Amino acid sequence: MARDDFTKQVKDQIERRAGHRCSMPNCRRATSSPNPTAPSQSIRTGVAAHITAASPQGPRFDASLTPQERASTENGVWMCQLCARVIDISPNVFTIEVLRAIKSDAERRAVRASTAEDVCSKLIVDLQEFRDDLITFITQRAIDEPNYGFSRSTNEEERQRHWDMKTRATIDFSKETQSLYESLLEPRIIELLPRTGAILGEADKDYQDLAEAAEFSSVNSLAQKDLARRVGNCIGILEMR
Repeated sequence: MARDDFTKQVKDQIERRAGHRCSMPNCRRATSSPNPTAPSQSIRTGVAAHITAASPQGPRFDASLTPQERASTENGVWMCQLCARVIDISPNVFTIEVLRAIKSDAERRAVRASTAEDVCSKLIVDLQEFRDDLITFITQRAIDEPNYGFSRSTNEEERQRHWDMKTRATIDFSKETQSLYESLLEPRIIELLPRTGAILGEADKDYQDLAEAAEFSSVNSLAQKDLARRVGNCIGILEMR
């Protein structure tokens, strides 16, 4: 009886559904990597193992299946080469039911991992955009800040008037800057904080530093520069995940 082997298309589908990782719960190693000697190629170290054997001589053969069912995606579980060997030499441990459960769990893990990657990537983009806009805001407000210099008058009354005018202008500018920040940028960092905490963890030191910097960020440009630095730190951590 001929073997009911998987086609290349079916193997590729089984691998993708497992997230390119071994499905064995205590393994989960990556099963593809760049080829160090051929920059345009990759190395596949995983195999599509049959849940029910491809031929009567194999483990867990089920005579009730059709050749098409044996060679289908549903009958394959993605494994590294070592784990594929283990399941075939231990068919009493790795029964059909056990392997189907392993396959199902691996595919659920792959879905969650894919979703997490999408969420993390979107957060990185949003943090980068916020940081760029914050730096632009700080730079522009520094340019716009009024500078009345010092009074050259020898008249004490004139110097006092100049000082009072400069003080009022500085206070008004600070209030205007704070109001602009609170309306344009503060809502964005408030929205970004829980998303960052959900990935880094609220006990993470970089997240805690970010949250503290965000709390005082409307005070002045120094606080806003500190926030920009903290955001940059979190971006770096997220990019390494």
